[in-house]
Amino acid sequence: MYEIVRIIDDKTIELTSPIDNDSTEDLLRIARHRQKTYYFDYMFDQYCTQEYLFNTSVKVLVDNIVDGYNTTCFCYGATGAGKSYT
Repeated sequence: MYEIVRIIDDKTIELTSPIDNDSTEDLLRIARHRQKTYYFDYMFDQYCTQEYLFNTSVKVLVDNIVDGYNTTCFCYGATGAGKSYT
């Protein structure tokens, strides 16, 4: 079993490819980097409450909408993870 997702902090995530780079059978991927790091404005795990998520990332957007600004909240995650519900 591979650990492919590692949360560094509340804005950084590291993904590790489960492909064994030491294998000589997979010549196309042998030089490929195993780890990639991504940075986000906010990142929440499966234990985050909806109230915390709203207060941390969306509440300020609602205030800006009322003040007449255009805003966008882009949510990324697996299908069925609760993005639309949240």
